[in-house]
Order: sequence, then C-alpha cells, then structure tokens
Amino acid sequence: MALFLWGVFVVMLACSRRTFEVCLSPGCVAGAQAALDRMQALAPPGCIVEPGVCASACGAGPVVLEPGDKSQRKGDALLELLVGEDGEGIVPDGLARGYDLVQEAQAALSVRKFNDAVVLFEKGIGMAVELAKDQSSVASDGSSKLYVGLEWLVRSYCGEARARLGSFDKDGALRATNAAVELSCRSDPLCFELLAEVYAAKKDTNNELEALRSMFALPEDPDTPRDILNRRRTWGFRLARLEREASK
Repeated sequence: MALFLWGVFVVMLACSRRTFEVCLSPGCVAGAQAALDRMQALAPPGCIVEPGVCASACGAGPVVLEPGDKSQRKGDALLELLVGEDGEGIVPDGLARGYDLVQEAQAALSVRKFNDAVVLFEKGIGMAVELAKDQSSVASDGSSKLYVGLEWLVRSYCGEARARLGSFDKDGALRATNAAVELSCRSDPLCFELLAEVYAAKKDTNNELEALRSMFALPEDPDTPRDILNRRRTWGFRLARLEREASK
C-alpha cells in the first residue's frame, strides 16, 4: 500500500490542465480519502484533483478517473497515468517527505503525544512549506483567498499549535496559529477560533475578543458540520460576554 500511495503521489509536472477524480464511494477499500488528500497536497499547478462519485470498481480502490477518459485507473495502471509516460512527473522529495511527517505528527497528536507531535510538525512543515508555496496555484476564480494546495499546511500549523498547547508552550502555540491565519489569507474561521482559544489560554481577553470578532466577520459556510456549528454557538456566547465586559 505504501509503494502504491508513493507512486500515486509523485504527481506529474508534465500534466498540464488535467483533472483527476478519486472515487470516494463507501464501497472503496480504505485509503481512498488518504489518496485524495495526498494528491491534492502534492499536485502541481495545472493539475486538479477532486473527490469523485462511484467508479463501479467497489473494493479495488483507491480508484482515479480522468474526466473525458472512460477507462478507470487503479494500481499500476494508475501509477503510469500519474507519473506520465516519460516518467518526469516527480514531486520534490522534501515536499512529499514533509507531508508524510505531518501525517505522523497528526497521529501522535491524536494519542496526546504532544512533545513528539511538536517535533514532527516542526520538522515536516519546515521541510515542505516553501516548496508547497512554490508549487501552489491561485484559486481559479481569482479570489486568491487561499492558495490551492496549501490547505493541508494551514491544518498542519493548527495541529502544531494544539500540540504546543498540550505541552504548555503557549507562546509557541500563538506563533503557529498566527502562521496558519496568515497562510489562509485570514479567510479561515477555524484559524481564528484556534487563535481565540490560544489567547484564552494566555488570559489575554483583548486579543481573544479581536480573534472572535474576526471569526464571526467571515461568511458562514452553509455546509459547516454540526460539531463546528455547536462550537461556533458556544463561542458566540463567549463573544457576547467579552463585548459586554469591554463596554464597561
């Protein structure tokens, strides 16, 4: 499986204006979401990777289709497609390795190994961030609010901040969160939510208030998951309280 995913994600610089869809049907074997996430993180400009509908190849995933091409690609056939016939479609080693280290960091964070997670996040992000910026592309609608391909780095900085909070490094958590806010072009409410959480931990109510104001000033996504909506409601109560205290 590891060799398969590596081959899938040495994504092609030779692929110009191509779109790939990764089947996310419940019938696919484990690994489809991981394949989608990694392809989106490592795909160069001009190569778009999107979630796709059922490819009628249940149990054989990850399966990727190229719209306009009726054939399905999986296993070695998929690798040949993504790498290109000339084999030149190679992602920088530092970018791929940095992404993998961040996944290890997320796993460490999930089991509360905060110090291990901090080390892995710091190393992975440091290895990949400049390469990812070079390889990213501006959103096709011209909004430039968030560079395509950098979403995973935004989440990585947020993960680092949570790991640092867990290890009682509040200043480090603040630095990582601010990096996430800036990398998202100040367009991600989850970054401002985390920023408010960090300032709350630092007992800095003035900056906590500003972070919450920034969060609620952003448009609300109608597809926001219920758990995030519930947190947003709780933060709304907190914002109202801080507003009252600030007005006294």
